[in-house]
Amino acid sequence: MKLYVYEYCPFCIKARMIFPLKGLSFDMEVLLDDDIRTPTQLIGRKLLPILEKDDGSRMGESMDIVHYVDALPDTPAAITGKRRREIAQWCSAIEYTVYQLSMCRWGEMPVHEFSTPSAKAFYVRGKEAWVGPFKPLLRQTPELLDDVHSALAQLEPLIEADDAVNGELSLDDFSVFPLLHQLSVVKGVQYPARVDAYRRRMAERCNIPLYDEHAI
Repeated sequence: MKLYVYEYCPFCIKARMIFPLKGLSFDMEVLLDDDIRTPTQLIGRKLLPILEKDDGSRMGESMDIVHYVDALPDTPAAITGKRRREIAQWCSAIEYTVYQLSMCRWGEMPVHEFSTPSAKAFYVRGKEAWVGPFKPLLRQTPELLDDVHSALAQLEPLIEADDAVNGELSLDDFSVFPLLHQLSVVKGVQYPARVDAYRRRMAERCNIPLYDEHAI
């Protein structure tokens, strides 16, 4: 199987997570952000992630990919835990602030999708239309970090284990870890001990590196 992704994309992170958690290997191709032709040829529109199955068929939508891979009969299901309403509420409350902090920084990260000037410019235009102009957002970092730190303090007592937010791998992990991964590009984030242990363990389990050393 082959997965087409952007490295910055939180939805692509969700799709990448399931393969190592399920114990399956896969091929991964990172597309340039301004590559419209490839995803359009694959599924008819510019939207990642895209999974190309072994039979040559393709599917999009991150959680559809997660459910498909987890249901493959080669190994037991990885997602066996229940969801919690308070985790969903936490994610919903903080995700836009996380994207305001991260989206204005990803263009400076060492990721393939922005390796040409035109790809980076395409990204900036698209994301500024969503979260707002990047320069003012960077200036708002202290205020946005205050909100994030308050949210992380609320998350810490909700984490039941380093390798699964609810103690057993659940769909909540596919919401929480991608948000924490986004924050790894933001310099100055102070993670409570249990939150830090969780994000590091999940990064290890999912073979998805954090960007702490590149944070700005």
